[in-house]
Amino acid sequence: MADECGGAHAPLGGVPAVSRMRAPILSVGHGSRPGRHADLRYMGYSECPFEYEGTDSMVAMATEPPATKPDKPSKRLPRTVRELFDALPPLPGLRVEVIEGNLIVSPAGSPEHFRRIKALDRALIPLCDEHGWEGTQHGPSLCIEGPRDSLCPDYVVWSPDCKRWGDELLSYEVIMAAEVVSPSSVRIDREDKVRLYAVGKLPIYLLIDPIAKSPTATVHSDIKDGEYRTVTSVAIGKPLYLPAPLDFELDTSIFTV
Repeated sequence: MADECGGAHAPLGGVPAVSRMRAPILSVGHGSRPGRHADLRYMGYSECPFEYEGTDSMVAMATEPPATKPDKPSKRLPRTVRELFDALPPLPGLRVEVIEGNLIVSPAGSPEHFRRIKALDRALIPLCDEHGWEGTQHGPSLCIEGPRDSLCPDYVVWSPDCKRWGDELLSYEVIMAAEVVSPSSVRIDREDKVRLYAVGKLPIYLLIDPIAKSPTATVHSDIKDGEYRTVTSVAIGKPLYLPAPLDFELDTSIFTV
């Protein structure tokens, strides 16, 4: 009868014989026996002895691929809040900022919030077109010179040749930033951003506060020693003068929605 490598067996009652044939080496998992299905890969040839005295013929050698270590991460983990911020993917519907070394994630705002920002945009479009400026809602983000904090204003007026830090506009190159206060941003807009925009030498900061006990619109300007020296507030509904380079009287009744 034929053996499993294709050789012929001697009769069991005769002289024990050993036939040496060349058989393929197959890679199988631990515990696999010839004839069982396994993940087999053709590896080459080896001498394959066969013995016939009551034992199974050996038709393959069990081998395993060499163990490999898992790949190391291609990038190191962020070590600072700013590095973590830079590594984040876009988060639709959320505003992500770095404020005084803290990563701040807040909701984008209510429909009324967006209506007020849009009203400001409409009011300033003719002025921006006249001077060749950009007036954009919800960014671009501003990089605060010094601490490298990243702030995302509700509205920004900027020149197309504004200097940048990556994709962020450098704060001292921007013409004006505006924020509309919402319940989730009261302290940030009224306190933190007033301080940070002044540190970053942002020429004009317009703060629209419809949720104050007496709703107001306030313009901050004239920076000296890291602080805004001129602060002018009016009740929403009254005109508010935006200083140079804007030199524009804003009708704040547009924020009554």
